[in-house]
Amino acid sequence: MPGLTGIDLVFVYGTLRPAVAHAAAARHLLREAQVLGPATVAGRLYLLSWYPGLVAARAAGDQVRGDLLALPAGSSLLKALDAYEGYDPAVPAASPFRRECREVTGPQGRVAAWLYAWHGPLEGARRIPSGDFISWEG
Repeated sequence: MPGLTGIDLVFVYGTLRPAVAHAAAARHLLREAQVLGPATVAGRLYLLSWYPGLVAARAAGDQVRGDLLALPAGSSLLKALDAYEGYDPAVPAASPFRRECREVTGPQGRVAAWLYAWHGPLEGARRIPSGDFISWEG
């Protein structure tokens, strides 16, 4: 998918979801963003620790639920999100969370959006079958 221009879109599915963002760092990061509404993306969700990680779908129907955010044009928020997730675009393989552009279904239909996908180990991780971190009651 081509790079995003103008207002960047970001799909959040875990600790950065507006309903979950209790930590001061997460709230600060989201202050500039506009919440567009609920969205889904193909994938599976795992509880890695106190936070989830999204991995590639293994079967038709594997979906992760989250929220679609719009970042203002020219904002440094995407760089701040990279830092929050421990992602360095200069050395993508060095981080277990990697920023990827994926097709997301949001309030206005299918759009290209950034998300942070988990590429680290899954040993000890628990799958969240609903794909929704907010409703999970593990």
